[in-house]
Amino acid sequence: MELNNNAPIRTMSRSIGLISTLVSRRNIRVGGSLAVVVAGVAAFQLWPSRVSGTRTIDAVARRYVRLAVALGERDHDSLDYYVGPPAWVEGIHEHPATIGEIRASALQMLSELQSPALVTTGNEARRRDYLIGQLTALVGRVAILAGNAPSFDVESIALFGVKVDTDLDRPRMAAIRAELDQLLGGKGDLGERYASFARSFVIPKERVVAVMSAALDGCRTQTRAHLPLPPGEAVSITYVEGAPWSGFSTYMGHYRSVIKVNLSFALGPGEVLNLACHEGYPGHHVFNSIRDWKGHDWPEVAVQPTFSPQSLLSEGAASYALDLAFPGAKRLEFERNVLFPAAGLDPAGAARYVQVEQLVDRLRNAEAIVARDYLDRSLDFVRAQQSLDEDAVMADAASTLLYFNQFRSYVVTYTVGRKLVARCVNGASHESTWKRYLALMETPDSLLPCPTP
Repeated sequence: MELNNNAPIRTMSRSIGLISTLVSRRNIRVGGSLAVVVAGVAAFQLWPSRVSGTRTIDAVARRYVRLAVALGERDHDSLDYYVGPPAWVEGIHEHPATIGEIRASALQMLSELQSPALVTTGNEARRRDYLIGQLTALVGRVAILAGNAPSFDVESIALFGVKVDTDLDRPRMAAIRAELDQLLGGKGDLGERYASFARSFVIPKERVVAVMSAALDGCRTQTRAHLPLPPGEAVSITYVEGAPWSGFSTYMGHYRSVIKVNLSFALGPGEVLNLACHEGYPGHHVFNSIRDWKGHDWPEVAVQPTFSPQSLLSEGAASYALDLAFPGAKRLEFERNVLFPAAGLDPAGAARYVQVEQLVDRLRNAEAIVARDYLDRSLDFVRAQQSLDEDAVMADAASTLLYFNQFRSYVVTYTVGRKLVARCVNGASHESTWKRYLALMETPDSLLPCPTP
């Protein structure tokens, strides 16, 4: 997902909100080369629903792959990536399906999977449940594209299988803001004071390349110490200006990813470190590369719809990546000893900087709740801005609300998704946590239930 920062605070848009920094990879990769692919309903019949007179999960799975890629052609935001064989999606680009045809095909497949005549046990039953969740999300996304968006909770359950907490834990949030208030000092609006504080740690533009390179190397070193990485894997970084996002990555296939960083945005050391871990190691690049490397006998994992339970897992894991790579004092040690000197910043300020950033990070759950109330029209634009300012310490929340308008309930992948991943992977030791994290990448439906370590 893209990183979009409209203020000089945090990689995941701390001044404008976590979600507005992470938008969507809109490219489809086929055999390592960029392609935009789509199909008509007739093309979906390459794999019939009955093989030798019997419905099979594998047949439905291959049709689902084509359907998900077709939706990505109609709406690029709806497809994260496809890395399967080109033959699986042959003809789709030349014969685009309508949204209505895509919906009808998805409903037909759901009917087949939910038919009492389809008897499954063990691994087949898990695959059926997984496909039902993915297809339910496709139907839900099509409804939104057709202008029939439901309530936020109904939508997030349909698309991702989860919903946000009913209410904020206001005593806990107040305690965090009180601690932040004391650390920042001064008087006036807390969000504005935080923005001013963060501006004092902005990396000079001419040093961003060096800091990003050091951050990516650090994230990779931590990851390689705990996870096996495929031979030849690599991440390349390109730098641009003038884009509306601070950075994003694209998985190219063959264990290669490209991360683009926008030099037009002001970034601090923590933002750059989070970007490197989230998009690179052990985040999206590692997640996609290991799945590609290990392979899987489920063809349906070759495609990832942006709005789906599969994406909840992917984004949740990437959002947890910084905590995994640099837990506890390791983050402060790395930022103070490596990133601050590379940025030309005084390392003496690192401890306070990291402490403030971690406190603001703990306020992120407010974003999903404000998104729900805003999209359900319980809050108008101005009151939603005020809520983000007060609850999530944002001095300028307008970009976050515009993000909500476009990507709606996707925010739950960064908040609820991250919580689920943390719950699934946190073990008795740091090493066991890494092993559980690896299990998530190797098991498509691993969030529900969590894998046994």
